[in-house]
Amino acid sequence: MVLSLAQLLPLGSGRVPVFRCSAVAAEDTELEVELRTSGRAGNFTPDVSLGRQRVGLRAGHNELELDFGVEMAEAGYGFFCIYKNEAVQLYYSPQRITGILSVFNLVNEAVSNYGKQTPPEDIGVDEFGVLVSAAAAGGAESGFFSGAGAAVFWG
Repeated sequence: MVLSLAQLLPLGSGRVPVFRCSAVAAEDTELEVELRTSGRAGNFTPDVSLGRQRVGLRAGHNELELDFGVEMAEAGYGFFCIYKNEAVQLYYSPQRITGILSVFNLVNEAVSNYGKQTPPEDIGVDEFGVLVSAAAAGGAESGFFSGAGAAVFWG
């Protein structure tokens, strides 16, 4: 993975389901994953971390089970983030599923030259990483996980 990415997911109130995904590692390594959400209802800026983990991977195929052990106070969207690691490859699917969106941390010159918007502190604009959808980036959906009650999205 040459880019950090996230899967935007609808989550109900209550306990967040366990996420499962497959990854192939070129060598023994660690994969950093995080579950994020927005601090404002109806907002899609992942500015609140609900949990972060480092997962050990062995060279070859790995089946991951990620339990953040957290609850959502109310229904909303979560970002299941996987951070850049060039020794890791995820399985992807071209299938699009309503309510689920793959986003990538890319440079978007309209708001940033470095993959992050960092405005002056006194103008009332939030700082955030720039996330671009797979469709906007010209790529396939990443659909890389399954959760309790969810379909398996990788191919």
